[in-house]
Amino acid sequence: MNEENKEEKFKFYTTEELERMEEDAKENPKKEKSSFHKKHFGFELRIFVFSLLILSLFGTSFYYLWKAISMANIQKVTYDEIGRVGFRICEKEAEDCLGENIQYDSGKIGSVIANFTYFVKLDASISYEFDYYITSTMKFYHPKNRDSVLYSQEALLVEKTNVSDTRAYMNIDKTVEVDYESYERRIEEYNEKNEGEYEGEMDITLHIEQENGTKEVTLIVPLRDSSLQVNKIELENRNKKWDFQMNAWNEQNILYGIISVILLLSALLLLFELTKFVLSTMAKQSPYQKKLNEILEEYDRIIVIARDGYQTNTEKSLVKMNSFEELLNVHLLLKKPIIYTKINKIKCDFIVEDSTTIYRYVMKEVDFEEQKKK
Repeated sequence: MNEENKEEKFKFYTTEELERMEEDAKENPKKEKSSFHKKHFGFELRIFVFSLLILSLFGTSFYYLWKAISMANIQKVTYDEIGRVGFRICEKEAEDCLGENIQYDSGKIGSVIANFTYFVKLDASISYEFDYYITSTMKFYHPKNRDSVLYSQEALLVEKTNVSDTRAYMNIDKTVEVDYESYERRIEEYNEKNEGEYEGEMDITLHIEQENGTKEVTLIVPLRDSSLQVNKIELENRNKKWDFQMNAWNEQNILYGIISVILLLSALLLLFELTKFVLSTMAKQSPYQKKLNEILEEYDRIIVIARDGYQTNTEKSLVKMNSFEELLNVHLLLKKPIIYTKINKIKCDFIVEDSTTIYRYVMKEVDFEEQKKK
């Protein structure tokens, strides 16, 4: 742009006119200290604050969701527990089996029938779940040291079974039959192979796996024992306390779940609004933005950008300019750079400063909107 075009575009100030403007500013009792380093809620800061808020809402939402899912719902119950095992001894080629408390001849025994019952009575109805299974374990040991097991083998008689229900009691009733004769043959073969007189036993056990631990009911049948003294390990507990963890949600779980949903929806809504705002801002430029970009591009060699705001430590007179062209005239006369400061998305400062005076032009989007209406 040559000097003639500039004269057509705006009015040039003379030195005398600038001095007169300075005197008028000095006579004005309202003096301003040159400090344009103001905090404004600009576009970038707005994006940062809203992004931080959205991340906080998402994080808090997931925290309450985790609390709702993981928080245990404990119910205190009192229960009576009874585990029993009954048995019958079946002789080889006999039609009927013998009951308990009878003298048995181990050489005639063909099989052992064990009947397991497990019953729990609760003082309240609860939603429970447990597993049970039955095993048969063969053990060989020295007659003088029964605690030192020389050989052991376990067989699964009843596979693991899951039981779940909502009641005030639990119940198991299961019967199994074990080939006692085959166990007797195994220990005879073991003694012949190892040239010893080892003894053994057959343990038939009901295993109950619950939240509060594993319970066992066992029938112990000796091997190579002519008297065949059968032993039992049974359960009986009265008025026992149990802190039972419920699967269903209580009021606290539901409250945390509702809070989580509200926070999640709020975060999604803010994210939607922020995305819409950013896209709309990037999609179009206002007359203010167009004018600002033209100024910064055309006069980039004489404009200094104060990215962190601009301030001076001395008090000076302030002269307000009506247009950037007037400020450009001052720049040409004083040979001072034009300092650009972005205040926010719709407002910025252009100033020229000498030793005593600040010449300031404030460019605002609202001024362009008013001109458009006219």
